[in-house]
Amino acid sequence: MRLPDWNRVLLMFAHPDDEVNCYGTIRKLLDENGPVAIRHYACSLCGASLPEGFTEQDLLEECQLALLTRVGIEECAVWNFQVRHLPRYRQDILERMIHIREQFAPELIFTHSQYDLHQDHKVVHEEVVRAFKHSTILGVEQPQNMLRSQPTLYVRLTQQQVAVKVRAAMSYRSQVVKNLDYLDKTKLISVGEMRGMQCQYSHAEAFEVIRMVI
Repeated sequence: MRLPDWNRVLLMFAHPDDEVNCYGTIRKLLDENGPVAIRHYACSLCGASLPEGFTEQDLLEECQLALLTRVGIEECAVWNFQVRHLPRYRQDILERMIHIREQFAPELIFTHSQYDLHQDHKVVHEEVVRAFKHSTILGVEQPQNMLRSQPTLYVRLTQQQVAVKVRAAMSYRSQVVKNLDYLDKTKLISVGEMRGMQCQYSHAEAFEVIRMVI
């Protein structure tokens, strides 16, 4: 089954690499629908949490490598709000989202799940729902931050799309060196295989449908 003909897609997340579990679906959109305007925004360069030897510029370049070069979207930007303190900047973040809505008018938005417990992720989720009332919104799962998950949309992926996803995720060297579970190649593939099993396919990504507009 083909994906709908969404022409303007927004990835709106708290931090670079939060969007890893929608890479395959983004690649599928590009493969099936041809040229699609896809923009990515993250709220923080995470300077306070980077490992020794890595800078904010390194993380920005990793994000650009993952999304622009390896997944193939057209625009990637990261704001400079303080990591783990996004609740303090809620109104500023909302106003930036409203500006994106007015200038870009996205039809489909990927963001954090409502079940994500990270304080920064919760702010971004809530402000996305507030700012984009007339767009389709899908919640991306991040198992390391969730006590529960209720996916209601499964997107089947080809092996080529899985390969793009994994290669793009490995772009985040500053995070991979920290041995984080969600960027472990084997575990990343295993989550996709488990979601594939739930929809009778070899590999899939699963999303929470927050709002569907068609």
